[in-house]
Amino acid sequence: MNIAIIICAHGKLAIEMLNTTELIIGKQKNIDAIEFLIGEGTNDIIKKYNKSIKKLNIEKGLIFFVDIWGGSPYNAANKILNEKNITCDIISGINIPMMLETLIEREENNELKKLIKIAIKNGKLGINNTNKNLFTNKKK
Repeated sequence: MNIAIIICAHGKLAIEMLNTTELIIGKQKNIDAIEFLIGEGTNDIIKKYNKSIKKLNIEKGLIFFVDIWGGSPYNAANKILNEKNITCDIISGINIPMMLETLIEREENNELKKLIKIAIKNGKLGINNTNKNLFTNKKK
């Protein structure tokens, strides 16, 4: 079984990130997306995380993908990371290139540290702007 993944972000972003990713590379296993809705707090997310952890296979590890460093989805994941005896890590700043490459790579790579590096590298590579590229590639 692959390394487990939980995506959580403000609103319905996590569900749509998973839907978009699966639209591009197909249905994924051992992954869950969690909504963080208005009126909910960190404890609500912790309950959702614990429910998700029970249904996922976390034997090879777990990655939490969250939207904002220090936001409620991050804080809830960090609490679980510090309280439970499971192999896991948290990555913030989730984006589609990060998700795509991580999900593709986890088919072949079940080493948590390597998968974390791949996610961060591709998340950064997915951030670009057209004018920068146009100006750097213009002939003088």
